[in-house]
Amino acid sequence: LGTPKRADLVEALEGPLELTAHRFDDERLAEGMVDAVVGQASALPLLQFTARQLWERRDVDEQLLRRRDYEDLGGIVGALTHHAEALYESFDAEEQELARELFLRLVTPQRTRRVLPLAEAQEGLSERAPTVIDRLVTARLLVRRKSSRGAEIELAHEALLSSWQRLERWIEQGEEELTFLDETQRAAALWDARHRPDAECWRGAALAEALATAERCRSPLPPLCQAFLEAGRAQHERERRARRRRRNGLVAVSVLIAVAALLVAARFRSEQQETEEQRALATEQEQRARQRFAEAQREGARAAFERRDHLEALAKLRVSLEVQDSLATRALWLRLQHHPLLWRRHLATGLYDVAVGPRGRLAAGATDGAVYLRDGRALRKTVLRGHRDQ
Repeated sequence: LGTPKRADLVEALEGPLELTAHRFDDERLAEGMVDAVVGQASALPLLQFTARQLWERRDVDEQLLRRRDYEDLGGIVGALTHHAEALYESFDAEEQELARELFLRLVTPQRTRRVLPLAEAQEGLSERAPTVIDRLVTARLLVRRKSSRGAEIELAHEALLSSWQRLERWIEQGEEELTFLDETQRAAALWDARHRPDAECWRGAALAEALATAERCRSPLPPLCQAFLEAGRAQHERERRARRRRRNGLVAVSVLIAVAALLVAARFRSEQQETEEQRALATEQEQRARQRFAEAQREGARAAFERRDHLEALAKLRVSLEVQDSLATRALWLRLQHHPLLWRRHLATGLYDVAVGPRGRLAAGATDGAVYLRDGRALRKTVLRGHRDQ
């Protein structure tokens, strides 16, 4: 339906009065009232409200609705705001807080009227909320009606949002709260419609900001919004615990790896030390064996020297010095070096003559018909037989 025309609105005011034999004391009053609201979407409800206020103040004897009463009400807008303020002042402190909460729930962040299911409008409020709603409906500040969703409630007049100073002040003070509540209700409704999956919960900075705003809210949150935020908080705690478990697991694995590395390193050092000890023992044993061998060669040389087998003694001393150098071996070597006898051999025959050649070579002719040759360096002996000369 469109907005009623000016003439229709004037007729809506004057027609019912004529039926009851009443009239305005100023014939221009009806037109003035219409001029105050013409063009507004809520023109008819405002006129009806103001007309009811004037009817309650009418001159019963003269059957008149008076301009004086209209002006005392403050005109169309003044009548509404005066009525709303008077009703609010009649409430006690708890009822006033409930009225404030109800009005804010019925306002959008864009400062328009919001239609809410009756159960949602009073959700989370005290048990006196239905009584306050009844009084506001009776005073025609709220409208309660039936719909396919059940009982619904909304502000009766859009003009309350712009003309009632108290409500304007509430909206300004609770602007953050209104925006937060609108966003949270939308998100919570979607979360609930999708069977409350964790994936739909707010996370991170959005959740932290929402929880902080909820703490600052003067009014209690609707239970669905509370459940939505609590689900987000619970999900955050689960994720935090999971991260902590993963972090602790990584720390534990790191510790185990470190311990294993230490054990491996300790084992390696132990094996390395054991290997070094075995190598040192083997070296020591080898040195002892070389020493014993060198000593055995030296003692053999000493025995050969005492037998006057100087060549054998020299050979054994040379081996002993090559294996292990020692003062005792060198001392014996010096004794041999200063001894003139280099080679001696017992023959079972007599000698005719002995010739000494260069490089220590020696030849001896024997009575048994043999010539004995001796290489002084190699100490090799050769026997030649068959000669007959002396």
